[in-house]
Amino acid sequence: GTIKLNPAPKSSVAKVSVTNIATTESTTSFAVTPGFRGDIMVVALSSTTDMTGILLNGESILDGPDPITSLTLYYFAVPDAGLAFDISGGDEITVFATEVSSTWPADIAPGIATKPATIMMAPYYLSDATVSALKQTISHNKDTREDTKE
Repeated sequence: GTIKLNPAPKSSVAKVSVTNIATTESTTSFAVTPGFRGDIMVVALSSTTDMTGILLNGESILDGPDPITSLTLYYFAVPDAGLAFDISGGDEITVFATEVSSTWPADIAPGIATKPATIMMAPYYLSDATVSALKQTISHNKDTREDTKE
C-alpha cells in the first residue's frame, strides 16, 4: 500500500497542560488539564524514587501496599477541571500527557479536503486525529517542560 502524508495546517487548538503545581517535602500535587476536549487522555507518570500513594481526583489509584516508580493511565471523558494528582513519595516526577481527539480541530476542518471514495481512514485511533502532547518534570526544586503539538 501507499502512505500519503500532507502537512498539517496551523490550528489554534488549545494544548494539554500541567497546572496547579505544588510540592512539599514528601508530596507532589498537580493537575493535567485538557486543551481541546479530546476523546481520551493518556497520562504516564515516572518517578526517580518510589511513589507510595497516588490520588486521582481524591481517590486512591495505587493498588496494593507496594510502592511504584511508574504508572500509565488511560482516561476517557476527562472532567473540565482535568485530572488532579496528589502523589506521596517520589522525588522527581516526570509527567507525559497526551490528549487525542478522533476529529480535526473545528478551526481547520473546513479546509481539509474530503478523501476520495477509494481511500478510508486507517483502522486505529490516530488516523485523522488531533494530538496534543507534553513532557514535564516536576521536582522539589524546579520543573521543566517540553511541548509538542501535531
